[in-house]
Amino acid sequence: MRRWHNILVGIDFSPASKAALKAALRLAAFDKAPITLVHIVEPELADEMRRVNGFDHPQLLRHMEDSLYRFLGKLQNPGQAMEVHLEVNHPFTGLVSACRYRGADLLVLGTRGVQHRADQVGACIRHAPADVFLVREDAGERFKRALVCVDFSATSARALKVAGHLAQCDRTELDCVFAFRPPVQIAVAMEYPGSIPDLPDSRACLNAWRKDLGEFFAPILEPFGAITWRTELCNDPHIRKSLITYAENNDVDLVVMGTHGKTNLVDFLIGTNAESMLKHAFCSILVVKPPEALAANHGFHLPRHHILRSNQAGRLLP
Repeated sequence: MRRWHNILVGIDFSPASKAALKAALRLAAFDKAPITLVHIVEPELADEMRRVNGFDHPQLLRHMEDSLYRFLGKLQNPGQAMEVHLEVNHPFTGLVSACRYRGADLLVLGTRGVQHRADQVGACIRHAPADVFLVREDAGERFKRALVCVDFSATSARALKVAGHLAQCDRTELDCVFAFRPPVQIAVAMEYPGSIPDLPDSRACLNAWRKDLGEFFAPILEPFGAITWRTELCNDPHIRKSLITYAENNDVDLVVMGTHGKTNLVDFLIGTNAESMLKHAFCSILVVKPPEALAANHGFHLPRHHILRSNQAGRLLP
């Protein structure tokens, strides 16, 4: 079953974008999905390139095209058709508009850990009408172990399905983790001054969650066949910290999470300013959007920019 139908990859010629392209090519081949490379030059840089080199706009686009020739020439033959979208724009605006124009349901970007621009990456995660895949520059040829953050919400279930699909593609082992705070800790943290009913202790909560986890995961992951997965509980008052620690201690190279849910995991994990896991990016991150966010792609019309097509070898055609 196809998961993604149109994949878009941001290219800035960095090692991170090379890793992003390799991951995108695997997924595109598995899903038989078209793939588009997007290279965006910021207006200030474009103006300087025109001034220094005496470029007019067509010459600037040709220079961008030549850069893509050289970049793709360093890759092994991907054996897959690709299109290229060249644009002068602010990166965030250009990527979001390209997603809408192309009807993309997956945006793949490279990340360089603490060196990448977390403000723009965080903005893409929040506003791009597509799932967003942040691939670390040291990502391997496949993702070996993924931490799937769940909270029993509908978006969490979709994230689990996406993780199952990726596990089929990359033979990835899944650690499906539910992180929670016991009710007693929540009441203490809120410093509630009134009377409250008796609350279950941590052991009772763990037993209840284990039962619920089994009922939640099995129906979702069974259709994916012989993939390896297990469920884990993290009982910690600091949910974000516990999930990060779990990933670091268990050789996780990918985190899959939804952007909305009952525990609002996106706020725990990346914060409102794209910090924490995104800022430090110790592993790759796949952010799954709810259906209503993906529906924002429909009915959007963008003026056609300079677009080139490529052949099966990945070489741009004039």
